Amino acid sequence: VGEYDSALQLFRQMQRSFEPDGYTMQSVLSACAGLGSLSLGTWAHAFLLRNCDVDVAMDVLIKNSLIEMYCKCGSLRMAEQVFQGMQKRDLASLNAMILGFATHGRAEEALDCFDCMVKEGKNVKPNSVTFVALLIACNHRGMVNKGRQYFDMMVRDYGIEPALEHYGCIIDLVARAGYITEAIDMVMSMPMKPDAVIWRSL
Repeated sequence: VGEYDSALQLFRQMQRSFEPDGYTMQSVLSACAGLGSLSLGTWAHAFLLRNCDVDVAMDVLIKNSLIEMYCKCGSLRMAEQVFQGMQKRDLASLNAMILGFATHGRAEEALDCFDCMVKEGKNVKPNSVTFVALLIACNHRGMVNKGRQYFDMMVRDYGIEPALEHYGCIIDLVARAGYITEAIDMVMSMPMKPDAVIWRSL
């Protein structure tokens, strides 16, 4: 938290003497997200619109940082507004929005966002982060069958090897639903050593 505060204080001291570029604003938005401060994040967004070049304000990386910041600060409405206003989206844009919906318990919208990603076809292809977000969404709503489908899809359709995070999500999901034997079988079949979080899920 101290590092985020220091970064924002430094930015405030410097802002009158230079025009911030995209890298600077990404750092500022990241600091606001780290602090979880919606008021600071909104201030940074307003500053960006008022003081930065149009190309910087419309940059995909900046928009992605705004989505992530608003999601982490609890304003899904603003995150959606930024997302919907993007002329061009990339994988990080979609992942940020899916994860935002997932962590706020809006599983159906997270899954709908993934469906949009799939429809994009070759331009945007889901990665490991995408499936962590989907499994989190399923876990929040107890969607066991959907969680199993996404776990299998990740390996079968996209050739993504499950990491510890994926196993942690799916094991917690099936264990919470009462499928303890299935959860134990998953733990025993993991190619890596389970951590304390996974053991606590059982």
